[in-house]
Amino acid sequence: GNCTLGKMDVREVFGSILTNSAISIAYHPFHLSKTLMQVGHEPLPVFEGKSFPLRRTCIRRPSVFAYISHVRSVDGFFGLYRGLLPRLLEHAVGTLAGDYTLSRIPLDRQNVDLDPKTCTISEYALFKLKEGARLCVARAVAVVASHPLHIISLRAIVQFVGRETIYDSIPSSIANIISRDGIPGLFAGLLPRLVTEIVSIFFVHTLSSIVSYLVGYFYTEEGKSASGDDKQTQDDLKFQLRFLSTYVARYAMFPYELSCTLLAVNDCGLMATQPPAMPVFNGFSGCWAYLVREKGFKRGSNIFFRTL
Repeated sequence: GNCTLGKMDVREVFGSILTNSAISIAYHPFHLSKTLMQVGHEPLPVFEGKSFPLRRTCIRRPSVFAYISHVRSVDGFFGLYRGLLPRLLEHAVGTLAGDYTLSRIPLDRQNVDLDPKTCTISEYALFKLKEGARLCVARAVAVVASHPLHIISLRAIVQFVGRETIYDSIPSSIANIISRDGIPGLFAGLLPRLVTEIVSIFFVHTLSSIVSYLVGYFYTEEGKSASGDDKQTQDDLKFQLRFLSTYVARYAMFPYELSCTLLAVNDCGLMATQPPAMPVFNGFSGCWAYLVREKGFKRGSNIFFRTL
């Protein structure tokens, strides 16, 4: 039939894994610092400074660069890479699971006319809705498959606070989590992470689909060709919009990302994750109530210009 199952491009998948791994390695000291900020670990004193961009006098926390310097002074250079191995494996498992899922979900592209000049809005919208749903399902599978490694990576990072070694290796971490909380313990904090990922993907996909349609429609209306410089301009506009919409979605969903981090590490045998440093949460609602009480929804959202 016209509806065929895709095949995983193994070379492309492993290229994606290698690229993501390189980015993760470079960014990891920032990720580590951000995670420690999210759990409320603030070892450095505040100071009086100027806000950005209004330049008003305010109380500021040290930036991520000062935080990285502190971690290195305590833990050495390799201490900046706590939790890196499970994080790299998390990305690899997520990429493989997501791409395999996409390859198993059929999408009929052959009989769909996506030219804004000739297709109806309803035809275009229906196809883009199916395409978005397919991306969301694949991302959900990727998140679920990689979540145990996500938890282990976060807990390995948070060990910095109390100098523990419980989550130093992946096999012992899995055994420890199962012995403490059973199999469900491997999926602590999964719900807010799923919400974050799926809402972000759907928002970005919907917005980029609308803009693609409008850009194609108006370029056609003006009688311009979709080749050469015009095509490049359209592609640049779509890329910029996707980048901006991804940032907006991530910013809007940050409270859920923060909730995932807190629930993933809460009461796991580490000093930073249990009273008095952190209360024991009764699920997502308990974590949300804690963040409301502490006015902590932006904790770790801005790692460069941090004001109280």
